[in-house]
Amino acid sequence: MATDVLTLADRLWSGDATTSDFHPLRHIGGVAEICDGVAFVPAFANVTAVQTEDGLVLIDTGSSIVAQAIHEDLRGWTGQRLHTAIYSHGHIDHVFGVPVWEAEAHERGWPVPTVLAHEALPRRFDRYLMTLGYNEIINQRQFGARDCAGPPSTDTQTAPTATN
Repeated sequence: MATDVLTLADRLWSGDATTSDFHPLRHIGGVAEICDGVAFVPAFANVTAVQTEDGLVLIDTGSSIVAQAIHEDLRGWTGQRLHTAIYSHGHIDHVFGVPVWEAEAHERGWPVPTVLAHEALPRRFDRYLMTLGYNEIINQRQFGARDCAGPPSTDTQTAPTATN
C-alpha cells in the first residue's frame, strides 16, 4: 500500500500512526519529489534519486528485499537509465538494489550502472558472507525479519567499483 511519506511522517509525529503499523523493514511505497529532478523513496534504507544529463544517480539503492518495489516507484517518476549508484556505506539494506537496474540495462541495451563506494566495501561484503548465519540471527532479533539474512551470493551480486 503506497503512502505519501510526508503524510506518514505527520501521522507518526501526531500519534495517529505507530511504528508498529509501519515497520521500518516494510516498503511503504511512493516517491516524494523534493525539488525538480530530486526524489526521495522511503524504505528501510531510504533512497535519494537525482536526475542528471547522463542519467539517474541514486544515493543508496535499498536492499534486495525491496529492490524491485523501489525500482517500480522510481520508474513511475522517471524513465532515465541508472547511470551511477553511490553507496553511503556498506550495510546490506543500503547496497543491494543494483541488480534490478543491471537487469534493466541488459534488457534495454544500456550501459550497466557505475557503482561508487568506499574501497573497504568489498571486504565488508566478504565479512557478511563469512558470518551469514550469525547475521540472520541478529536481523531476526533486531528487526523481526526472517528474510534479511545478508547479501546474495557473490555469483549473483555485482561487487561495487571501489572509489574513494
